[in-house]
Amino acid sequence: MIIKKSQLIFNNDIFVPEKFIFDDDTDTDMLFNLMVERMRELGTIGLTAPQVSLKFNMFVMGIDDAVMAIFNPKISAYSEIEESVIEGTIHYPGVQVMVKRPITILVEYQNKKGEEVKDSLTGLSSRIFQHHFDLLQGLTIKDKVSKLKWDLAAKRFINKKNKFIKQQVQKKLLEIKKDMQNDNTKRIS
Repeated sequence: MIIKKSQLIFNNDIFVPEKFIFDDDTDTDMLFNLMVERMRELGTIGLTAPQVSLKFNMFVMGIDDAVMAIFNPKISAYSEIEESVIEGTIHYPGVQVMVKRPITILVEYQNKKGEEVKDSLTGLSSRIFQHHFDLLQGLTIKDKVSKLKWDLAAKRFINKKNKFIKQQVQKKLLEIKKDMQNDNTKRIS
């Protein structure tokens, strides 16, 4: 299967994808490169295939040159120690909420060559993996917090957005007023 960059359009629908089948028809290196490019364009540190309208059970994650392709992921164990950290998602731009997750996880997945990988992830890598694994299960950060917590986070975002818009309008009105004063000064002279 040939995948073109133009096909990788952001999709806000949440759905559970099919297992990725490695075959000679799919160029996983090209898929990886396109996914990483789209992830960087969107300014994220992870991106699932369903987020760009592909029905594959895979995601890419990482920062700078430390980027991984994760196919058919599983989480086999979670640490009992959890940590709450602010998370956001491109599904709800601008909304950020504290999400509690295990600090360490044991994972199984296939790399872009189809090789089985077992690994222990801790800290940010663990959090990114869990966040994108959840998306592949049809869950977003909204599903990870209480309705009250979500509503407060959404309200904070709307208030910040409205404040920003008000500041921009006031700034533009001051510019218009200044231009009008300059025009009047020129006419009088």
